[in-house]
Amino acid sequence: MAEAILTATKIDKRFGGFIALDGVDFTVAAGERVGLLGPNGSGKSTLVNCLTGALRNDGGEVVLLGRRIDRLPTHQRIRRGIARTFQVPRPFASMTVRENVEIALLYAGGATAAGNEAPAILDQVGLLQKADQSSRSLTQVDLRKLELARAMAARPRLLIADEVMAGLSTAEVDEILALLLRLNESGVSIVMIEHIMYAVMKFAQRICVLVAGRKIADGDPQAVIRDPEVERAYLGE
Repeated sequence: MAEAILTATKIDKRFGGFIALDGVDFTVAAGERVGLLGPNGSGKSTLVNCLTGALRNDGGEVVLLGRRIDRLPTHQRIRRGIARTFQVPRPFASMTVRENVEIALLYAGGATAAGNEAPAILDQVGLLQKADQSSRSLTQVDLRKLELARAMAARPRLLIADEVMAGLSTAEVDEILALLLRLNESGVSIVMIEHIMYAVMKFAQRICVLVAGRKIADGDPQAVIRDPEVERAYLGE
């Protein structure tokens, strides 16, 4: 297996008396495609927020590219190589598609290259022909592509794709899958959080499952989905 690009060890997170994460270990290897699964309320979003800086973990540590990052603010984590998308795309509606990407490039520290890099990123996600359109005119699938483009503007080594296929048709899901696979082939490690199981099974080389803040399975996708504890979590007794 390739060297780990991300190692999260014994991650704890509590909200008052509620235990959201209980000693979760999570790793991603360089170039790997990982599916992060779990029922609603399992702790997936909390884990992602702890990895990316939206939340501070109460225990454990997060190491990215050999350096601990769990006490850094979000923007510093982004500049060290981790980026994410959000479940609900919220581009700047008053800006064009290109301007939305340029803003993301500036935030990621690329002030001198923002204008030059935006077209290449838009081409990468299939939006170059719509660069000068208002972002408010985009279809749902194109909004997802723009969300990916804004994340890629951070030049990440690790991308966390949070339900980028929600609400899309089967053909659109396949389109986003192909895009994610191309991004992975370009050298980006990707964690996919998704409820569309066929997409996860087609994409992921490894699956990690959280239930009630605990990791209950981590391994080969076919083996994980046949795990009795995973079946109980999704289907009940």
